Amino acid sequence: MRLVVKAPTSRTGGMRVGTEHRFERVIRRSFSINSVQLERLSIFLLAHGFVDRALARLCAIDEILVKGTPLTDAEKAKIHRRSISAKIASRIKRARKRGLLSKDAINAAKKINDARNQFMHGKRAFPKFDGKSVLEDDGLYICLSEALKVWLEYARKVKEA
Repeated sequence: MRLVVKAPTSRTGGMRVGTEHRFERVIRRSFSINSVQLERLSIFLLAHGFVDRALARLCAIDEILVKGTPLTDAEKAKIHRRSISAKIASRIKRARKRGLLSKDAINAAKKINDARNQFMHGKRAFPKFDGKSVLEDDGLYICLSEALKVWLEYARKVKEA
């Protein structure tokens, strides 16, 4: 169902309010979730993306610093591209081995990645944290608190570098 409100502010002469793409409806029905739960699941996946990006950047910075010699911008860019294309599991392993993050932040990143992998590649079970689904407020709050551990340490390390 589409709710259309006419407003002369748009180039077509109308403004669509509260629209839902028909494929969004298919997705929600397929997973038996409502729009609020879909939003929470989306936030979880975006949090995973933030953790993934933080690990990629930390690993790239570490590799650049380990080289010890001045690198050209092109060489630095190549290292960043290689880090981004690596699997998150290998970045977690490097971060653990090189001490790029605390044990707590490493465990948080692993938990988030494992939950995402189980959802995306496994049983399609909704991600859970401490037994609570990310489709519910409590589960999403726990997940975001875990992601924040990684993000805060990442921000501190980048500032120090």
